[in-house]
Amino acid sequence: MKLEPIGNLVSRVSQCDPGALGKDWITYLDISSIDRESKQIIAPARIAAATAPSRARQQVRAEDVLVSTVRPNLNAVARVPRQLHDDIASTGFCVLRPSKNRVCPSYLFYFTQTDRFVSHLMRISTGASYPAVTDNDIFETQIPLPSLNEQQRIAEQLEQADRLRRTRRYALELSDSFLPAAFLELFGDPKHNEKCWEQVLWGDLVRISSGHAFKLKEYSHGGVRLLQIANVSFGQIDWSISAFLPEKCLVEYSDIVLQPGDLVIALNRPIIGPRIKFAVLREKDCPSILYQRVGKFNLKTNAMLQPFLCGFMSSNFFYHELKKRLAGSDQPYINPSDLESVPVPVPPIPLQQQFAALVARHERLRATQREALRQAEHLFQTLLHRAFGEGV
Repeated sequence: MKLEPIGNLVSRVSQCDPGALGKDWITYLDISSIDRESKQIIAPARIAAATAPSRARQQVRAEDVLVSTVRPNLNAVARVPRQLHDDIASTGFCVLRPSKNRVCPSYLFYFTQTDRFVSHLMRISTGASYPAVTDNDIFETQIPLPSLNEQQRIAEQLEQADRLRRTRRYALELSDSFLPAAFLELFGDPKHNEKCWEQVLWGDLVRISSGHAFKLKEYSHGGVRLLQIANVSFGQIDWSISAFLPEKCLVEYSDIVLQPGDLVIALNRPIIGPRIKFAVLREKDCPSILYQRVGKFNLKTNAMLQPFLCGFMSSNFFYHELKKRLAGSDQPYINPSDLESVPVPVPPIPLQQQFAALVARHERLRATQREALRQAEHLFQTLLHRAFGEGV
């Protein structure tokens, strides 16, 4: 099969000034807008055109493919949907606008998700701590190019497999709503405390301790994993970005070695969209060592169980209490001490134990759903490999 540089198959996108578009507000797409799991734009920002950042310069169209030029190993790619047509993207993206008489947009989009594409960009990226590629690097990348009919056939097959994994992921996301609903049913809304539970200040119940500020020179190529901000996702730990410390750190920093069941929160940018970045560590996440900008929860009292704490932190009430206490504008962060005044309704332990049993059963269901998603993901990756092969 012949190979063709991507640059021969796309139109170049010129830059524009959002302030000159005649709009008071713009929808802005930056790297954080992309969900790396689903390869979709999930959290575009609405900002004033007059105060748009200097990187907000690319006006995109439906079916454009966005490829992040920083940290290519993360494969932050997405296709622009119709509802974001003519919106503004960061110059941190290489915008691929397919010439439809040469390349099928879906075919191009799926190619950007292949190991072949990602590995190539990783090899040519520059910068040790913040690896990046240029637009030209991406334009010069070779893509296998069969006929348009064959591209369409491959794209349709991949879209079917992609739809299956999205369905599995959606089922997992739907189950996310069960525990918050069960929490409200059992305990009521913490904002109103309509069940008149005793209220105790957060600072009397919970302490958040952070880890150590390790320097790059202390890292190693293997050993024990360092739990950083990037690793704390929504309800789980994401090790797609991994930093390591020597094994001896397990002894030297034993006070910040994490164990299964530990509850952690991102202290920098703890809120993304409508959710808070906190998670309970599982067996597979341990041992690991706590970094400075990640907080670990420690209960000060036996009047509250951890499952109840997690349910409380998933409530709209806690979300808004956390949000209004954030400091900083570009990189919002939370000082743990600022949470001490949050009132927490504390129900009787037997009721908390009932909720904890629900949590345990729910987690078993989610384990089954995660396995179904894993199988769907494996099918998609197998088809992707068959379609595009290996190497560049």
